[in-house]
Amino acid sequence: MRLSLTGWVRNTPEGQVELTATGPEAALQQLIAWCRHGPPIARVAGLTEERVAEESFGGFEIRRG
Repeated sequence: MRLSLTGWVRNTPEGQVELTATGPEAALQQLIAWCRHGPPIARVAGLTEERVAEESFGGFEIRRG
């Protein structure tokens, strides 16, 4: 939300995190850089980035499973 991106994020049952975001390229790159490390208590084993057609979201939400 600090980056003014829209989209969603959720934890999967397998212990991964899925994220879809849209917004300015510079803000997306900042988000990707942060995701490579995650929050202090996280263990990031890898990151897969996939570019898809832009969707329109009304904000940013945390989804459940």
